[in-house]
Amino acid sequence: MHFQAIACVETKKILKYEVLIRMYDEKKEMMVSPAEFLSVLQNSGHEKELTKLVISQSFQAYEVCQIDLSINMTKDDLDEDMLDYLITKAHSHNIKPSSIVIELVESEELLNDNYITIIQGIKKAGFKIAIDDFGTGYSNFAYLTQIKPHFIKIDGSLIQGIDTSIQDRQVVEGIYSFASNLGIEVVAEFVSSDALYEIVKDIGIEYVQGYYIGHVMSCEEIVEIRNKREKS
Repeated sequence: MHFQAIACVETKKILKYEVLIRMYDEKKEMMVSPAEFLSVLQNSGHEKELTKLVISQSFQAYEVCQIDLSINMTKDDLDEDMLDYLITKAHSHNIKPSSIVIELVESEELLNDNYITIIQGIKKAGFKIAIDDFGTGYSNFAYLTQIKPHFIKIDGSLIQGIDTSIQDRQVVEGIYSFASNLGIEVVAEFVSSDALYEIVKDIGIEYVQGYYIGHVMSCEEIVEIRNKREKS
């Protein structure tokens, strides 16, 4: 498991980390991109096993790093077994559910009753819900009112263009305005420069993620950086 920081726009204080899975080659010399192995796992029917592995290892990292986490799931993960696993693991690691955000990739299927039931179960158990990659694909604003997530993460392809494209900025402003009116907080992904950060801040978006805030790190690296800051 590796992690990327999500920070408050106003203060730049890191509030939580998104969990990102990485794989090494057999000699542990080269890191393999998820783009090269995730589709293989998904097509082989092992996606839920992978999600459970991510939850288990992430919660172990939580005990070491003491960092709030944001964990990705797809609609295929959403069933009673996964909900029970999530609750059981949080309890066994003594983690407050409110410290964990479950990120769901938006899709029309999420509006099916069976998925809505599980999503409501996740929220009832105290975990938070985020809709990931919002602004592309399905992006039906009406479904935000049905799922009622705590956060939406605006897709990085839109954020990366807000300093050069008036249209992209207007779309981002529209998403933020709609979400804000519903009481949903917004995360801007892929913020990689001071120019993008300042526009995100000017729009009013609450949280920011990207290389401008921090690169992807292991739990050990997070602890090392924290210890150095405490000593300085």
